[in-house]
Amino acid sequence: MAYIPKIINNMSTLLKLIAETESMDDFEKTYWEEILPSMSEDQITRFTDILQRERDALDALALKYNNEMQVMNEKPEWKEYVKETEGMTYEEQGKDILVMLNKI
Repeated sequence: MAYIPKIINNMSTLLKLIAETESMDDFEKTYWEEILPSMSEDQITRFTDILQRERDALDALALKYNNEMQVMNEKPEWKEYVKETEGMTYEEQGKDILVMLNKI
């Protein structure tokens, strides 16, 4: 009987991963949700592993990006730029950034 709770737990995990994945549109998510009951335990496990690896990779990228942004925000040049552009609208800041990029 331990088999049934394991399948339910695996399906629950997979449904959560399907709902949260960014690599599928709503149509694809609905498709996978509808065929889930007909999938074998092995198929459920493999699909769960695929989506979990995707989630882990995206989480790692987000952490790396946040760390890099934190380092950048601590640079004196960035702090100076923030002070200089304080009070500017986003449109003005965007134009200012384009001017800087064109100088590179």
